[in-house]
Amino acid sequence: PPPGTGRKAGRQATRREGERAEPGCPAAACVPGSRGVGLCRCATAQTPARPPKAGVADFSCHFVTTMERGSASREGRVRHAVRFVLRAGGERTELASKDEFEEEVISNALHLEPEHVYCIQGFLGKKCFDVSIILENLVRGVWEVANRRKDEKPFVDYYVEPLFARELRTLTVAMFNSYVPEEDIVCFLKRFVDIRGIGVKVIDKRGFWTGKRRFKVRFKGSAPDGLLHPPATFEIGPNQGYLYYYGQPLVCRRCRKEGHVVDCRELVCRRCEGVGHFTSEYKEEMKCNLCGGEGHVFKDCPLHVVHGSAEARPGADH
Repeated sequence: PPPGTGRKAGRQATRREGERAEPGCPAAACVPGSRGVGLCRCATAQTPARPPKAGVADFSCHFVTTMERGSASREGRVRHAVRFVLRAGGERTELASKDEFEEEVISNALHLEPEHVYCIQGFLGKKCFDVSIILENLVRGVWEVANRRKDEKPFVDYYVEPLFARELRTLTVAMFNSYVPEEDIVCFLKRFVDIRGIGVKVIDKRGFWTGKRRFKVRFKGSAPDGLLHPPATFEIGPNQGYLYYYGQPLVCRRCRKEGHVVDCRELVCRRCEGVGHFTSEYKEEMKCNLCGGEGHVFKDCPLHVVHGSAEARPGADH
């Protein structure tokens, strides 16, 4: 048949007739619903960003970046959550309705918008709400505000649990003495985290080991701030090392306190890992820097790998 005729040309013409621009859309022709229900291709790009509320300042720059909600495959990897459990013996005896919780806690107290929250789930049997947040820094901001205002309404009615602390994280450890046994490193780390699997050596592009190991870990909970952070710098016996991970708090590598990173004038004891006195002034019982126990030092520690094979050491990963 001549060009422009036949069944194929008819189907193309039908599609062109259906490609109408949405009202107010600058494009000459766009497909309705091509990006979500009832949206044209350029509707998302033309929608102005919603201005943040005044309460955003509570999160101290955690709202600087706002992720645009994308495909389901990308959102499926977001697992940053905080749980609000009804506090027993409080003024509120019954769990609030979902609408009431969203208005009092999410909107009025935390000043979160729908684009910041991935999901809110209510569990009547457990008397709690699970709030999943888009960004990791944002969920830490929620946790920070909830703890800072835990004696104020509406947070006083809930016990807040950091579910994000239970997520698997990648932690990288480097020892200046690369001959330190991995079993000793694992023993030290288990004071602060739960380790999944075994350590993996970090290899450079030429195939040489960098002296670093990566571990998959879950952080342990701690009553004051919700997370028990391992020290950025540490010692295992006479051997020094350091570690890092995403979301690590900025602390001084000498005294391990927040608020400064240089010009530290604190007195640090290498025997008890305490602050305020020198090692020579320490009069209390010895403390092992491997297992954290008192009454012995590293060389006498029963968990030290020299005292037996890895199979004989309790709690060691093989």
